[in-house]
Amino acid sequence: MNKQTLQEFEAMRRHFGWDKSDTLEFLVSCVKEEAEELFNSLNEDEEALKKELADVMMYCYAICIDNNYDMDLLIQEKIKEVMKREY
Repeated sequence: MNKQTLQEFEAMRRHFGWDKSDTLEFLVSCVKEEAEELFNSLNEDEEALKKELADVMMYCYAICIDNNYDMDLLIQEKIKEVMKREY
């Protein structure tokens, strides 16, 4: 996520108090719910898909921010792990 988007995202969470109220359990449950909505959006138009995809990603970013995880590093490490697999 670029710096400006990250700042806007964090400002939005602060504005609504979500940075204080969201728990890891709540955020993970939201990812699950939004992933289901993302799946269901396959039966809708592309705009619905993009909105649901954004929801999933924002909850994932919130988990990373709240736990001081570097999203890029997590993805890079996962790429390395997957590249070692044989398909």
